[in-house]
Order: sequence, then structure tokens, then C-alpha cells
Amino acid sequence: MSFASAGHPPPLLIGPDGLASYLMEGRSAPLGVTKSAQAEATVTLRPGSTLVLYTDGLIESRRGSIDKSMEALRTAVEGYHGDLDSLCDDRVLQPPRPESSGDDVALLMVRLLPVPARDLQLVRPAEPRALATEPVSESAPNRVSESRVRVHVTRPTDDIDLDNAATLYRDLLDGMSHDAVGLVVDLSELRHIDTAGIRMLHRLAERLAQRRQQLRVVVPDDSSFRRVLALSCFDAHLPLTSTVGSAVSEIGCAGGGLSASDLVVE
Repeated sequence: MSFASAGHPPPLLIGPDGLASYLMEGRSAPLGVTKSAQAEATVTLRPGSTLVLYTDGLIESRRGSIDKSMEALRTAVEGYHGDLDSLCDDRVLQPPRPESSGDDVALLMVRLLPVPARDLQLVRPAEPRALATEPVSESAPNRVSESRVRVHVTRPTDDIDLDNAATLYRDLLDGMSHDAVGLVVDLSELRHIDTAGIRMLHRLAERLAQRRQQLRVVVPDDSSFRRVLALSCFDAHLPLTSTVGSAVSEIGCAGGGLSASDLVVE
């Protein structure tokens, strides 16, 4: 990635290992201040990296050191592997933050997602000499086939209600790896789910859809609350299945016709 910072604070990069550091290169004076060419820098972003761009209103205050504010921001985000909404709400915009100076705050976060193995394409030049002198490694096909796609399965054991729905929502999102194609929520052990829990599942489905991930909810046919879900037209908006196996199969079909051998259930 090539970038330039014209008078803005340095971008903050969170690596896939959770380590956070500022990109101090590529800095120049604000646009219009000088006629000199703007400096540029280049950095390699690995899959799973998160780039945080922000205005100075996030770290500056009338009192206090900007270096301390920048270090507080770096420390707050380091080691965090949850979704970007949680990163923003729970880490970046939470105290300790500089006391507001009346300046506005703009924040942009981008995460580089890994490319699933099924989307890998190899384009070779149609030149006989190149094809003849550059043998393809025999182990390459094996490596691709072994990169199977993950489906997460979770089984809550406590009934879902107003007291725990919000916490469960965050836990489920934070536990999802970004290279997984879907999540199965197995409610087989539950005896009750109230309207807060139902809303939580709909919200979870919408959030995962934004990340291009599938959600399937497992409720056995003889469950005491399956009828409650049916009366609320739950399955008209969010697919219900009776077993984990069928839920995983549906996610595979929705993910481009993946077979069971293509999926790793975790």
C-alpha cells in the first residue's frame, strides 16, 4: 500500500499478530502550505491487518501531551482481534481519551481479509517458452486442497434473554475469524429465548452478512420454543435447521457449492 499523510496524524497499523504501530513515514505539510511535492511511503499489509485512519481531534487536547495520547490509543487497540465495530466502540472511542477541545473526530478503519483458497486463480502467459522452462511444483495442488474453509459452531448452554443477549452478541462476533464462511448457533440445549434473544440473532445475521458470512440457527424439531420462533416468523428471515450437519451443509451450498470435504468445522 502506498500512502501519504499531508498534515494528518500518522496512520495506526494493527498486524495480524495484534501488534500495533504507527506509520511514521510519508509525512508532509498540509496541502497548500508548500509547493514541494508530497512525500509518499509504501508498506506491505498482511492478511488480517487493520489500518486505522483518524483526524487529530481523536488525540489532541488543550492540555496534555499528544505523545501520551497516541501511546494510549496504540495500547488500547493492540492485541485486539474482534470485529471493527467493537474495535471502534470498545477501544478507540472509549476512555481514556483526551478531554474534548471542540474539534471534530473522523475515523476510518479498514481490515484486509484473507482470500479463501477457492478464489485462487493462477494466470500464466500463453508463451510456450515460459510454460516449458517454469515447471509447476507438484506439491502446489496439495497445498491448495488442504486450505479448507472454516465454519464455526457454537452451542450456548444458558437461556438467552435481556440480561445476556448483548454480551452473547459480542462474544459470538469476537469469536468469528474473518476467513470463516459462516457461523452455526446450536440452540439444542436451550429451554427459553425471549424477544431480546430473537432480536440479537437477527442483528447477528445482518452483521455477518455485511462481512459476507452466513448464519444458521439450529433448533431441534421437538424443542419447546421452536413453535415460538415459527409464530414470530423467525424462519422467514433467518433459516432454521434441525441439526448441525444440515446447517453446515447449507452454509457450504451458499458459499459457492462447497462440499463437506471443503469445510472445517470448529
